[in-house]
Amino acid sequence: RSLLLGGLLVLLVLVWGVMRSQDHQLPKWLITASREELVQYVNAHPEQTDATAELAHRYLLAGSTTEANSLIEQALKVSPYSPSALRVRGDVQFALHQLTIAERDYRKSLSLQDDTRTRLALARTLIPLQRYAEISDLCAPVIALGSSSDISAEQRAQALVYTAGGKLYSPLTPQELSTLQAQLKEADSLSNALPREERFLPPYFLGESYLRLAQPKEAIPYLEKSTALAPTFAGSLYSLSRAYRLSGDTVKADTT
Repeated sequence: RSLLLGGLLVLLVLVWGVMRSQDHQLPKWLITASREELVQYVNAHPEQTDATAELAHRYLLAGSTTEANSLIEQALKVSPYSPSALRVRGDVQFALHQLTIAERDYRKSLSLQDDTRTRLALARTLIPLQRYAEISDLCAPVIALGSSSDISAEQRAQALVYTAGGKLYSPLTPQELSTLQAQLKEADSLSNALPREERFLPPYFLGESYLRLAQPKEAIPYLEKSTALAPTFAGSLYSLSRAYRLSGDTVKADTT
């Protein structure tokens, strides 16, 4: 089980990519501007750190890590304490798999300005390090907001999944496990808001929670859904085969 969890954590680092939430500090036109328009604006206004950070973010989303890194370093020379620039540099370092440096930048950004995007980015960075208590603390204020207009459905779903996924492998009382399942079912209902590569996570963790309760038949529909969404993820395949076997369906267990 620990090997499967480790595989899941590595997968999250590889596929999760860069957080795509908008920077609400930027004027609306900068958020909606094309990359070419941002280039022109940044060239004319190099002192506008938020704009430079947004342009770096765009390059990062396009896979141009080198260009993004160069731009964000320029922004931080102008404003070393810009929360948005520090956050985007954290995104760049995460994309480069430099988790320690990414964590440092996210924490510095949060110390200057607390926002949901940075909290979730830091939580994501701590997943492969298996620092679940810190992940839970980071996500708790996001979860506490409920269905607030201050956060997107994607952000709420991610906060629920990150928290529940970490707690699932810890000692839990029946009441705690019930609460965890409720959170995961909510996340599953919001799964269409998640990035495509993350949509398998809520049903996977739900299936795991039912296996933990020795209810394999209840686990099967969720694990089948998870497998359909991520057919190459070994964790879902292994757990689905196990659920079939525990339910007495050895044929499906042997062919999964």
